[in-house]
Amino acid sequence: MAAKGGNGGVGGVDAFDAFGLRDDDDDTNFDAFTAFSSSDPFAATPLPPPPAAGGAAAAAAAAAATNKRRALLMARQQPCRLYLAESTVPDAGLGVFSAVDMPRGAPIGQPDVILQLPDPLPAHSDGLALLTNDYLWDGQETGGQYEGIWSSSVIPGIGMVANGHMHLYNALPFRPDVDEADVARTKSPGAGAFTHYHNYSFYSQRPIAPGGEIFLNYGTNWFREREARKTISPIADDASDAADKHIRPIDWLKENGICLDNLRPGKSKIEDAGRGAFANRFLPKDSIVAPAPVVQITKKDALRTIRIKSDDSVVEGWQLLLNYCFGHPHSSVLLFPYSNIVNLINHDVKHANVFLRWSNSTQHRGEDWPERMSIDELKTTNKSGLMLEFVAMRDIYPGEEIYIHYGSEWEEAWDMHKQLWRPWSGASSSSSYSPSYIMDEVAQKIRTGKEQKEFPYAENLFTSCFYRYSDNAGAEGSVSNGDKVTTTAVKWEMKRGIFDLGNLRPCSILKRDQTSDGKHYLYTVLIRNRYGLREEERIPKGAMHVVNFVPRHAIRFSDKIYTTDAHLPNAFRHEIGLPEGVFPDPWMDLK
Repeated sequence: MAAKGGNGGVGGVDAFDAFGLRDDDDDTNFDAFTAFSSSDPFAATPLPPPPAAGGAAAAAAAAAATNKRRALLMARQQPCRLYLAESTVPDAGLGVFSAVDMPRGAPIGQPDVILQLPDPLPAHSDGLALLTNDYLWDGQETGGQYEGIWSSSVIPGIGMVANGHMHLYNALPFRPDVDEADVARTKSPGAGAFTHYHNYSFYSQRPIAPGGEIFLNYGTNWFREREARKTISPIADDASDAADKHIRPIDWLKENGICLDNLRPGKSKIEDAGRGAFANRFLPKDSIVAPAPVVQITKKDALRTIRIKSDDSVVEGWQLLLNYCFGHPHSSVLLFPYSNIVNLINHDVKHANVFLRWSNSTQHRGEDWPERMSIDELKTTNKSGLMLEFVAMRDIYPGEEIYIHYGSEWEEAWDMHKQLWRPWSGASSSSSYSPSYIMDEVAQKIRTGKEQKEFPYAENLFTSCFYRYSDNAGAEGSVSNGDKVTTTAVKWEMKRGIFDLGNLRPCSILKRDQTSDGKHYLYTVLIRNRYGLREEERIPKGAMHVVNFVPRHAIRFSDKIYTTDAHLPNAFRHEIGLPEGVFPDPWMDLK
């Protein structure tokens, strides 16, 4: 099954590279978004103070002050920039639309997280069929190639809600940041319970008119496969299609669409939670904070994992994706929500300010669809069409963190996990583990293979290089020795798209030379193969491919397979609970 990307897809062209905006020393995608969207002409306008307690007269005055405060907030805030509404592509369901004039290089929505899905079990593949067939991206395009032998990526924001178009795609991604959000495996029971991949942004590849639909490039293979199965509309493969056919009137979007940029990411105020979702604007009580279309995972066991260690012992666990799914203890069905930033909404029963309900939008299936569908029908359908909504329980002010109640089963499981948690054996030893992103920040000079024998790096680390073998596959200068090993030596060159994460592959450091000015180092490396490489990128068997003059910024530290926090055997795993009145009774097959 062809995942999105891989052939001119999500990582086929780096957005900043394409726009000429690249700065390889600066990955601050969120700052780029802020530059486009945070200006507020009313920022200096003072608000009336919050209402104070008192008698009847004071209550009336407080109500008037509250209404005035709300009116001022509604008047001063910027209008919604991005909407979820019925796609202009026939039979494509919902789509994403810009409500403003977007110049080339403008950020689309807020930067979001990526969830890696490494090595799903073939025995339960039918339970993941809908997610696998229509929504997954090629994991190597988002930097997830070392999370498993074969890894796919779930991009729950723009990467899932926006439709694809072979010729009219107008949005390109920029690489994610990867870090533990100060939740260290040596100190926190939250280690491994949330994704480290975040700040993943899409940018407009060309100007997008107000009302224009956002299209991604899913890759040629994705479209060809579905064309053969006759599951996509011909318009998606129509070179004569025009962008002006895919515009919705702004008034129509305001009336029929749902705002997609009410939330922004940030560091959560909840201890051990990592990141959270925050209000991007004033959200009145009973308003829709965010839509949450869901993909059904029809078998919870589809998210089980089995890892075989070097000593042939077997470790069983669960995919990290489980922590982001809705479920019920009496059902084998899971629902994975996708929309901008909704996967960052954390649990807090005391301060919950949103609740979930089924959407009554006629553009999706409607709120009565779950009750009308049996669990057998749910398991056999090959289409999505379910949508929940996060709704404000009270007025929510800009900058407030958004919380929801995950349910008593989740809360009990988390409390038990915290009581029993201890750092995993070996995790506290600085010599056994070091996050790769930390090493990239501190190691300006990389040790050669010979130096590493005497002063080794942490056990989880190895070096990777940004390199495309296909650029030099036919290079001359090969020599053959008596062992029939062919060696080719070429010079590293800066080329368009070279820093695409799909070009990151293992390399061994053979030699380090200082530049003539003494300020930098250039490296000679031996390029190696890895799982997931396309055939044209694989170095032939019996060949050694040496690359000279590799700059430091083209070399990264990487984590070995199954060594990141997401693979910790004691990492917390539990689905989010949906209340009895929300989770459909017909789907409770485990009573």
